[in-house]
Amino acid sequence: MIRITTLRNATRQADENWAIVRSFKSKSEWIKQVPELAPTGSLYHLALNLQKTGNWNENTFMDIYVPQFISDIANNEEAHRLLNYLATEDKRGKDIILCCYCANEELCHRSIIAGLLYGLGCNVETDEHSAQYYYSKYSLTN
Repeated sequence: MIRITTLRNATRQADENWAIVRSFKSKSEWIKQVPELAPTGSLYHLALNLQKTGNWNENTFMDIYVPQFISDIANNEEAHRLLNYLATEDKRGKDIILCCYCANEELCHRSIIAGLLYGLGCNVETDEHSAQYYYSKYSLTN
């Protein structure tokens, strides 16, 4: 199973823990940083600016952030390789946690990753909604 959550909910009991973040504030022996599944630097800074100006909400997330993040992932061969790896390991029964710093799952790239993995046939558990919910919300396709 693949679990999508915050860094504070990562657990050593998983087979693998991936911090899907651009910058990892504290090094860990049991959490691997995987920036290929994080937003690009420019998208991350755009989101920060929207937050600072009070314009970060579901509309800006859906209209600006989601399309750009999906486009960035679609054009990233390493991201494709990692998503396919996760789908393979999930089918083998490996427990993998993907985590980041964001408190609000619905306005976070990890919800998009959950939808993408669901579209690849993965068993994905999230904190707030089902991966199927995210897959249908973002109109993702394989």
